[in-house]
Amino acid sequence: TKNSGIYIMNSDGNQKKFIVNEGEYPTFNTNDSRIIYQTGGVVFGNLTKELKSVDLNGKDKKVLVKSKYANRLVPSPDNNWIAFSHLHKVYIAPMPKSGKTIDLDNKSNYVPVSQLSKDAGINLHWSANSDNLNWTLGDAYFSSAINQRFSFLEGAPDSIPKMDTLGIKIDLKLHTTVL
Repeated sequence: TKNSGIYIMNSDGNQKKFIVNEGEYPTFNTNDSRIIYQTGGVVFGNLTKELKSVDLNGKDKKVLVKSKYANRLVPSPDNNWIAFSHLHKVYIAPMPKSGKTIDLDNKSNYVPVSQLSKDAGINLHWSANSDNLNWTLGDAYFSSAINQRFSFLEGAPDSIPKMDTLGIKIDLKLHTTVL
């Protein structure tokens, strides 16, 4: 658009306020005091994607996470976890709260990282309570409870189960009519 960027406004469309001129996938943090968003393009774009946040005046910019070869960086609704796709595979990790930017990938060792998809995944999205991460791949829908991917969480199994490679088939069919 002519004046692109991230804006906030009332639900009735009044009091539009410009926040920042960069970013995709904006969301509020848990107490609505900051906006979290991704930079680096969508799927393609820069090799390195960043998850940033600003206050509601577009100030106090912080780079929370950066990830080379990532496609998406998706914070959980409770801001305690981050899901990310790295070279198209899906991973989760605790959301860093150190105040410093961390470089996150599948081999990070300063936070535990767990792989959820064997092959790939897109459309990463969290359950409302931040307990499950969901994604799609082709004609299949996948879901994984985070307490099944880390042994230190309450309710975790003694050993981490294998990744689901089948998912739930979406089975969407398009009926066509010949004219």
